[in-house]
Parts: sequence; C-alpha cells; structure tokens
Amino acid sequence: MGNEACDLDSAVSALALAYFLAKTSSPPKAAFIPVLNIPRSDFALRTETTFLLREQGIAETALIFRDEIDLAGLHQAGLLSLTLVDHHVLPSTDAALEEAVVDVLDHRPLERVPSCQFTVELVGSCATLVTERIAQGPPGVLDRATAALLHGTILLDSVNLSPAAG
Repeated sequence: MGNEACDLDSAVSALALAYFLAKTSSPPKAAFIPVLNIPRSDFALRTETTFLLREQGIAETALIFRDEIDLAGLHQAGLLSLTLVDHHVLPSTDAALEEAVVDVLDHRPLERVPSCQFTVELVGSCATLVTERIAQGPPGVLDRATAALLHGTILLDSVNLSPAAG
C-alpha cells in the first residue's frame, strides 16, 4: 500500500512491488493486492498517474482503491500482511493496522524505526528502491510495462535525473 497522497511514485511502487511479490512467491501462499491509498473517485485528479498507466495499457478498472478493500476486516480475521511503500508511518486513522505491517520501502528520513523489515534510503524516488528489489530477485521477472512504469516514475521524481534538483 502506498501513501495517502497516492502520487505517481506511491501508486507505481505499490503496483510494481505487488507484481514482483506475486511473481516470485513460491508456492503462492497469498494474494498480493496493490492498494492505491485514495478513494476511487479521487483517482482522476492524479493526472500523471492516470496518464502513465493508460500509456502502459493498465485500465483503471484493474486497480484496487482504499475505499474498495476492508483492511481492518482482513486484519481482524488474521489475513492481512501490509507492505508500505513511499511511507513508513501509518496515519492515526490506521493505527490498528500497524501490527500487520511486515515490510517498508521508503525514500524519506525515518520519523521512527519500523518494527519490521525495512529499506529506507534517501534517493529521489521510492520506485528506485522497488526497482532495486526487483533487480535482486530472479531474472526475467521485470516485464516491459513494469519497467516503463518504474522508469517514468524515477525520471519524474528526479526531474530527469537533474543534479541541480538534488
């Protein structure tokens, strides 16, 4: 699950990491569902995300939004493991889900150290960390569409890799 801003980095990081986990878990023990952390009705406002997904042939109807999945119910049933991307602290409204967090990938300074596995590096985009995770996995998992999503996100977040942007 990405952060509540659900910007391009958050959305693509959630999609790409869930895809990677689904492809590399053997045997598949779970469903890996990328959750875009906004209501579906807000998605049209994320123009860079809607554009890049459309360019890669990913229909909005194929996406799962926060208002379409009962994370609290899944957690209460013991069926939820959350990986956070592009953030590492859940908002207070999600405090009850904290114990379900099993992994974190973030590119911002730590506000507090997660009590689970985590990768936090100060890089231009969380998509960089997701790309590194995928690259460390088995060969052949990264398909053309996922690579294009990650590449476009990294370029946008880093202002085309501009040294002037820091």
